[in-house]
Amino acid sequence: MKLKGKTAIFLDIDGTLVSKTPVPAKEVITAIKKARDAGHFVFVNTGRSRGFIDERLISALEVDGYICAMGQYFEMDGKIIRNECFTKEQLEIVKEVIIGNHCGWFETTKTCFGFNSNDSYTPVDFSDPDLEVTKISMMGILSEENVAKLKPFAKVYQHPHYFETSLNGYSKGRALLEVSKMLGIDKKNTIAMGDSRNDKEMIEVAGIGVAMGNALEEIKSVADFVTKSVSENGVSYAIENLLNL
Repeated sequence: MKLKGKTAIFLDIDGTLVSKTPVPAKEVITAIKKARDAGHFVFVNTGRSRGFIDERLISALEVDGYICAMGQYFEMDGKIIRNECFTKEQLEIVKEVIIGNHCGWFETTKTCFGFNSNDSYTPVDFSDPDLEVTKISMMGILSEENVAKLKPFAKVYQHPHYFETSLNGYSKGRALLEVSKMLGIDKKNTIAMGDSRNDKEMIEVAGIGVAMGNALEEIKSVADFVTKSVSENGVSYAIENLLNL
């Protein structure tokens, strides 16, 4: 299973590019550079907001762009193409749902604010007129009743110990299709790599969907290729094998 011609590669961060360290392994960084030197495009496609990506990772990686917050934010070559945020009215509903029940983070394009949290993040100020939230992550399990309250405008991704929300109509998969079309690259020449539930759609729609060795079984079941785990540099293994580098 090898691709020919110019390819666009879309990479998740947590559990894919990195695990216990803020910066990808040297082997992964080298493989990404080799891919770009060979004329391929490489994008980070993450659920994190732009302001919640570790600057050390950004400094270490040379990529063509960042797709963040399930596609609500997109930048290419340092230029912001899209930045869709929750409205003030939507944030008020979110506030009603989580207040007193959850702790977590409101992520923006520049930083991250805490909510009921005891960490170092500045507490979120809902009255701030300049508050531009692209991603919300909270600890715990969201009840079906509260999921229903958010459903008119947001999608909830429930993980074992936390949940995250994004605006309806946006996903990593949709972003992959939009960006590849913008670049003039056929969908069959796209590669997506991930490990978690919010990676499922992009793995399904990509020409070659790659599940990390540490991915959930439900992600492996829809993948075309299962690579090594993040701790075994699965991203570099997949790139080198699929692109014959």
